[in-house]
Amino acid sequence: QAVYHAAEMQPEGLNEQHIGFSLGPRLNALGRLADAAHGVELLLTSDPMRARILATEIEGLNAQRKWLTRQITSAALTQIEREPSILSDYRALVLSHPTWPSGVIGIVAGRLAERFGRPVVLISAPPGQIARGSGRSVPGIDLIAALTNCAEPGPGASGPRPPLFKGYGGHPGAAGFAIE
Repeated sequence: QAVYHAAEMQPEGLNEQHIGFSLGPRLNALGRLADAAHGVELLLTSDPMRARILATEIEGLNAQRKWLTRQITSAALTQIEREPSILSDYRALVLSHPTWPSGVIGIVAGRLAERFGRPVVLISAPPGQIARGSGRSVPGIDLIAALTNCAEPGPGASGPRPPLFKGYGGHPGAAGFAIE
């Protein structure tokens, strides 16, 4: 009820569109930008005041997620405009920036993959920290297989090559990784 109220929604007539495109993203914003445990708390609490506080927090984080998504999309498109050869010379798009929040880059990667019809990997690479990447693919290209191929240690110019990723996982359409 608190989420309905905060989101200015009516529970009557609730359908899969509301859940998938309104309620789901709100709860998902917690895990992307804060602590997902608050979403569980919201769903389990019987305290109406606590529910209203958590629902308000969710609204704020959802607004922040939307804003960050627009900012990162704009920054990525600016990178592409400045260097158009990354679209003409490569079959996948890989972009990075030190300030992109790792919890939001997957959303943007999905939008760019749709727009450009190729796999997109965005990397949040803060100086001195482990970089986090998130990728989205297109039909016919198995993103996790591609990352697995890159991750395997193999021969290098001066002996065995160390593993590329600190960790990675996902499925054919979406994957994430950590890299030095």
